[in-house]
Amino acid sequence: MPPLKKKKAATDKAVPIPDFYRATRSGRVRQEPARSTESVSGGSRRRAGASVNEDTQRTDTVNPDEPNGNDDSEAEASNHETGEGSNPTGLEAPAAKKRGLSKGYEIMKRTGTGGKIDGIYVMENGQSFVGPNESLLKTELGVVTRLMAPIQKYYWSKLTEADKHPLFKKLEDEFDIDTAGADARKIMEKRMKKRFINYKYAMHAHYLKDPQTARTDPPVDMNIEDWHMLCDHFESENFIKRSQINKANKSKQVYAHTSGAKSLDQRIYELEKKKKQKQQEQQPTQEERETDMEDADSVEEEPIDLLLYAKRYQRADGSWVSEEPQKNYLEMQSMWIEAKAEGKPISGRDIFEKVLKKKVKYGPKENPRSAKELQLQEELEATRAEAERKSKEFAEKIQSQEEQLKSQAEKIQLQEDKLKSQEERFDTQAEAMNQMKDAHDKLQRQVLVIARQLPHK
Repeated sequence: MPPLKKKKAATDKAVPIPDFYRATRSGRVRQEPARSTESVSGGSRRRAGASVNEDTQRTDTVNPDEPNGNDDSEAEASNHETGEGSNPTGLEAPAAKKRGLSKGYEIMKRTGTGGKIDGIYVMENGQSFVGPNESLLKTELGVVTRLMAPIQKYYWSKLTEADKHPLFKKLEDEFDIDTAGADARKIMEKRMKKRFINYKYAMHAHYLKDPQTARTDPPVDMNIEDWHMLCDHFESENFIKRSQINKANKSKQVYAHTSGAKSLDQRIYELEKKKKQKQQEQQPTQEERETDMEDADSVEEEPIDLLLYAKRYQRADGSWVSEEPQKNYLEMQSMWIEAKAEGKPISGRDIFEKVLKKKVKYGPKENPRSAKELQLQEELEATRAEAERKSKEFAEKIQSQEEQLKSQAEKIQLQEDKLKSQEERFDTQAEAMNQMKDAHDKLQRQVLVIARQLPHK
């Protein structure tokens, strides 16, 4: 990884919002009236051309870019209605403040003076980003994907390299990271694909609020033409069928985790960082070092993978989300203790693979297959089976024809042998007749000779 560049200090000076953040997907600047003090469902509507300071001074606006580790995609789809029984007094409660769509203002403030944001690294396994500014990159990936990826393509797989190039260029201008690197680009594209899917899901949720009037109420940052195209897509038979399949797959999820939107690799990075800081802060004395060396074989911290698993499926009070993850953790802990007692070192990853049957949710792994991929796999298997069946039938047919040809060839050979035998017999008879003729001719000549020798009367 190239040496990190020194990050320039953020300035408090108001930074004008670039046209990029005020433009709709079609490139036209959105014209909206001044924002009222009431909360707007689906995200904060900002005036075109408003400055960062002007927006952040409003008391009714929640800063969407405050680094809190939340996933931008989850924030976009977080407009849930208040549940039944949430207002037991029966009094009318004030409208709840809702986190709106992230606009990337924190990124603009950090890069407004021309610098790039550093502190982002690629995990050794090449599967994700980690670092102190990982959450900023994750949020900006969602913003850039939402505002620049052509939603008219409907599916990320249909985007061409020309469609994706502006997105990578934008991120390369903002972050000190090489988007041309194989690992970095693969991670970014994977994240963008997920954000694209989540944004489309949020648009579908907006559509489902009232399908009858949805066409007249486009979401924030989307022009009416694109929205009508999306509505047509949501009403198509293919989309409805896919939605039902995905819904059925989602219902099969055994249990959910409690670790929020932060990636597991990022949590590993933070746990290891805290562990190193703790070790540096607690400098042991010579006597403590000797004691630690004596107890090194008996006292050893369990693998960070196991600690992370426990954090992921435990609530704040220490209780487990369900019995299954607790059972898995106890089994993994028992396996680790047993291996340590036998003097056979084993990694947390190996324990995961043995206990969870390779259902590890981070690090190098096979990518989980979507409903479409599963359907394509089933179709491929069916096609392969049909091809094998036809190939087998064709081979059997060819073999049958070969046997028939062989039988016919044998019959022809028999007939040829019979004809040859008859020809030989005919030749023998002809030769015998020729011999008889020769004998007859010879006898006639002898008779003539004898007749000439007899006296004439």
